[in-house]
Amino acid sequence: MSQRTIIVTRPQQEEEGLTQALHALGHLVINEPLTEIFLNHTVRQPLHQALMADPDAVIVTSKNGARALAALSELRDAMILCVGQSTADTAQSLGFVRVCMCGENVQALVNHIADAYDDTARFVYVCAQHVRIDLPETLAGFSMKTQPIVAYGALASPQLSDTLVEQIRRGKVDAFTFMSQRSAQIFMQLLAKAEIMDHVSSLDVFCLSEAVAEPLRGQAWRHIAVADNATLASLIHCVDNAY
Repeated sequence: MSQRTIIVTRPQQEEEGLTQALHALGHLVINEPLTEIFLNHTVRQPLHQALMADPDAVIVTSKNGARALAALSELRDAMILCVGQSTADTAQSLGFVRVCMCGENVQALVNHIADAYDDTARFVYVCAQHVRIDLPETLAGFSMKTQPIVAYGALASPQLSDTLVEQIRRGKVDAFTFMSQRSAQIFMQLLAKAEIMDHVSSLDVFCLSEAVAEPLRGQAWRHIAVADNATLASLIHCVDNAY
């Protein structure tokens, strides 16, 4: 297998698992975060009040959600329902003592909640400013109440780094990986801003899901690949099979 130069677009602190896995496959990996995570300190009091109302569980769907919960509250004994093993591991490392990993995607989480809780259940959802799935609305379909607390967000990068733009122009980059639809949207905007959209025909893109790939459709990429399942392991497998 020949070495490829692959760009990882995840925010700092989120890229490590993917970067290490791609390194292990023999690729050169460059981190180009397209968003910067920030904590929403203004929700500290609403979060405290929501937790004091004794919900059945607190939902976090990412490592950033677990970190935000830990930063904004000292409570560590609530039941934490997580999406993904890495999110559950992060929650446990932050001192939460009742952590349940409910599958590798939001649909698996919803299925778990529907099976494990009755229709009087109440949840607190520690979420990001931008979310693709309206979890409170989904759980309302089971007559369950969910209070969202927007505890963190992601600021879009204003531009691609000069180094990356030059590497793309010179054909020194082989592929990009995307794990969120918003990152893909930001990337397309920044490509246009840098006036290098005509170079995409030399690039492969690897996406976590069809929803993530949607903003990238319609461009003449060399190859666009979507993971079989919306998991980190499946995305890595997707890259491995391509190279």
